[in-house]
Amino acid sequence: MYIAMLAMYLMAPQTFRDYSRFDMFRLNGGENYAQHILITMGEYLSELCKMEILDCLNIPEERRDGGLEGECLRVLLNHNVGFTHDMLRRCEKIN
Repeated sequence: MYIAMLAMYLMAPQTFRDYSRFDMFRLNGGENYAQHILITMGEYLSELCKMEILDCLNIPEERRDGGLEGECLRVLLNHNVGFTHDMLRRCEKIN
């Protein structure tokens, strides 16, 4: 059985870091990657998923496997949230 799921576009962590140098981007895109995910994808995420993404901010830096960004992306994967960093694929169906 094939179940199609849309992949939502999510800015790649490195791109987010590059753009976050600009005040106007941080104002609209979030001060950190966790906030950015909630701003761009929040309406599609469960309350539990949102809470777990925010909890990533409380993990001490030395205990974060892939940094804040990696922890946040891991939460999305754990909640089966389809995402892509490729803007051209954002509307394609993935499985």
